[in-house]
Amino acid sequence: MKMSRQSQVKAVRHAVMIGLWSFLLAGGASLASQAGTGSIDMFAAGLVLLLIVILVGILFDIIGVAATVAQEAPLHAKAAHQVFGAKHAVWLVRNAHQVASFCNDVVGDVSGTLSGAIGITLVLKLFHPPTERELVVGTTLMTACIAALVVGGKAYGKVFAIEQGTNIMFRTGQLLACVDRLLPFNLLPPKVRSRSRSSSKKPPSDRHR
Repeated sequence: MKMSRQSQVKAVRHAVMIGLWSFLLAGGASLASQAGTGSIDMFAAGLVLLLIVILVGILFDIIGVAATVAQEAPLHAKAAHQVFGAKHAVWLVRNAHQVASFCNDVVGDVSGTLSGAIGITLVLKLFHPPTERELVVGTTLMTACIAALVVGGKAYGKVFAIEQGTNIMFRTGQLLACVDRLLPFNLLPPKVRSRSRSSSKKPPSDRHR
C-alpha cells in the first residue's frame, strides 16, 4: 500500500523532529551523565541514581504504550463535565503517535544512554583501579543487570498499560494540566483550547423563547 504525498511529508517531518529531539536530549544527557557521575563518591548513591533513571525510562514506556491503546470516548465524557486534566488527556490520545515516539524512542534512548554511562562509572568506582579481568567481568555483569531490569520492567509495564491505558492517560493528563498551570505559557495548542471553550458553552435552549 502506498502512502499519500501528504502522509509522506508528515511522516518525514515527524521523523526529522524526533531525530532532532533525540540528538539534543541524548547529547545533553551524555554531558550531564559525565558531569554528574564524575561527582558521585558513594557507590550506593550512584546505584540509587541508576535505578531512578531506569524507572523513568520504564514509566515513559508505559505512557507511550498507553497512549496507543487508550479510548477517547471516556475521556471526552470527562472533558464534557469539565473534569480537571481530561482535555489534556484527550489531546494526548489524539496525538498518540507523537506521544509514543517521544516517550518510547526519545526518552527511552536517553534513559539507555544515561543508565549505561552510570553503570560503567559504578564499575570503575567499585574496582578502583580495575584490572583488565575485573573491568570485563564488571561491565558484563552490570550491562546484563541493567538489561534485565529494563526489559523486565518494560514487559510488565506494557501489560499494565494495555489493561489500564485510558486511566493512565487520564492521570497523565491531570499531571500535564498541573504543569500547565505552573508554566508561563500554554502546553495545549490554541485550536484545542478554543475548541474546548466553545464546546463547553452550550447554546441557549429554544424552549424558553
